[in-house]
Amino acid sequence: HALADAVRVGGVLVRWPGFAGPTFLRSQSQVASPERCVNMYSQRIRTARGADYVLYPTPGLTSFATPAGSPGRGIFSQALGGTERCFAVIGPTLYEVMGDGSTTSRGTVATDGNPAEMCTNGDGGDQLFITSGDTGYILNLNTNVLTSVVSDATMGGFMDGYFIRLDNVSSTIGISESLAGGTWTASQIAQRSTASDPWRAMLVKYPRIWLLGEHTGDVWYNAGTAPFPLAPIQGVQIPYGIEAAFSIEVVGPAILWLTRTQSGHGQVVEAL
Repeated sequence: HALADAVRVGGVLVRWPGFAGPTFLRSQSQVASPERCVNMYSQRIRTARGADYVLYPTPGLTSFATPAGSPGRGIFSQALGGTERCFAVIGPTLYEVMGDGSTTSRGTVATDGNPAEMCTNGDGGDQLFITSGDTGYILNLNTNVLTSVVSDATMGGFMDGYFIRLDNVSSTIGISESLAGGTWTASQIAQRSTASDPWRAMLVKYPRIWLLGEHTGDVWYNAGTAPFPLAPIQGVQIPYGIEAAFSIEVVGPAILWLTRTQSGHGQVVEAL
């Protein structure tokens, strides 16, 4: 490491006043500011002379698994049947990542340049649901057999026993049979009706389903109605749509996304 007024060069500690300090963006003029800190971070410390800085190496990561192909499009892990299992979609291949870092292909999925999403129906269903390339797949977690089960699946999620898929072309959501991700019926579909702009993104955060359109959004829940159990919360409409469909994420207790409205776009908002 380096102190504020000294740096080790070839094993010799050489005085170099002001060497260590906060990093700044370099100016267009190298005469004005040529300094840049790379792969180290500064920490301010108090000394007998007042306050100095010390530079420490930044923490790094260790390579654990190296499956073939690219790019990485999604990763998911969960304890199932008492065993932690981890899956990753790399390019068109669904891999299972083992505890020793080895990987096993579980089949291939369609690709369309978007991320892949994964979720399970737990020990009650023993199925992994993957949405990739506008197609929904089920991996049987007992037999490790991958099957294409539903088309028009832009994004996916799970809640209350149902796998849920969004079709952002028709602005509809559909659900599987309870704890049976291989069965999808035509009657189990709902069309957006609360606003005219089509849905573009979906995120399931229990007990709510967030559905964002181009300019507005809805929040749905399990109303227990028949034949379709999901329904929008009446009187609730989000005045923000979404600019990039896969920008919606859960961060701690909050949901964040990159917005788009009729007034503009590019703002990040947080919802609790």
